[in-house]
Amino acid sequence: MNKATKKIPRTILEALEERDWIIALHASPDGDAVGSGLALAELVRLLGRRSLIVCADPVPQKYCFLAGSNGITSEVPQRPGWGLLCVDAADLERLGDLKPLLAGFSPVLNIDHHISNRGFGDLNWVEPVAAAGELVARLFEESGFDLSLAAEALYVAISTDSGSFRYSSTTPDTHRIAARLLEAGVEPGRINSLIYDSMPLSTLCLHTRVLSGVKRIGTAAYAAVTRAMLGECEAQESETEGIVEKIRAIQGVEVAFLLRETSKGQVKASLRSKGAVDVNRLAARFGGGGLTQAAGCTFPGSLEEAEKKMIQALHEA
Repeated sequence: MNKATKKIPRTILEALEERDWIIALHASPDGDAVGSGLALAELVRLLGRRSLIVCADPVPQKYCFLAGSNGITSEVPQRPGWGLLCVDAADLERLGDLKPLLAGFSPVLNIDHHISNRGFGDLNWVEPVAAAGELVARLFEESGFDLSLAAEALYVAISTDSGSFRYSSTTPDTHRIAARLLEAGVEPGRINSLIYDSMPLSTLCLHTRVLSGVKRIGTAAYAAVTRAMLGECEAQESETEGIVEKIRAIQGVEVAFLLRETSKGQVKASLRSKGAVDVNRLAARFGGGGLTQAAGCTFPGSLEEAEKKMIQALHEA
């Protein structure tokens, strides 16, 4: 962290003290978005300000054990004078259906770790760490408040987005922060059990259906999730989380992607790499982005059209 970056947490804390905040999570929230958002809400409260966490989509069931998660809403109320705090969102498009509803809030604070984030806020803290939760943890520590007040949410944020500390984005600092969270009272065994050992039968059904249809193209592999599959398994869209990582784990696969039909007639693509392919650049070709080894984009049109575009892009990568 350079000298300029070291000053950012203090600048953000000063901004947070000036007003109340709408905390916006990206659509299809993951553990990093949910955990980071909840930790920020606690920090804002400790600073003597109010906040409301909003998200276009429901919190996945496996993260609902986190305190405060039941207060996350898709309703955006009128709050004159409130600012907008975006966390773990590479751009405003990631806010989904809430983007136009949030346009009137100002100033905009942007805390994120995606390399595709070009700094859309009035104040930006974008650093390519393992998870946005790392930045929020550093912000919390800079504030001087007791880290135990948000330790569980921050641990979920960091552990899930680092692939349980398996991904190459994990650094010594990632582990140091995690260690301080454990010292603050986090029980990793309990959290991991709640996240990974409590799979609904609908999730198992969906993963089985999708993974049975994996296709290979050289060192690439992919699969698709149709609306019919979701209906047959009585599964929610959030239950697709983790499938693309399983595809990437196949021996000999260097890059994987998952295509998912949405209820809005679009196709969302989740891309993962073991490092040989920069999937952020691949997703950027279609207006998406993310990290070098994890990115996403959205296609208009059919599943078949999206599949053809992705395969062509892989051949050209």
